[in-house]
Amino acid sequence: MLQMARFFFHVQESGRRIEDLEGTEVQDLAAAKRLGLAALCELITEQVKDRKLECGGRIEIEDEDGKVLLDLCAQCAITIMPPSDAQERRCP
Repeated sequence: MLQMARFFFHVQESGRRIEDLEGTEVQDLAAAKRLGLAALCELITEQVKDRKLECGGRIEIEDEDGKVLLDLCAQCAITIMPPSDAQERRCP
């Protein structure tokens, strides 16, 4: 039987911290990281829909002992590609 571990995903957004009090059971830290990055992508998507992108958003992943194992920032979740010379345009 596969041993699962509980991780807690605390969200930092717009100067507030939202505590994950329940946690989520996943296979390992790599799976927790994937889940955290997916959650960050969802936050970014919602911000873009509101036409405001806060680059300071982050998710801290803690273990059951309260130790922070990963601190994921928005820049961890997405890659911002610079425009090529042919695509470069200025906003009016």
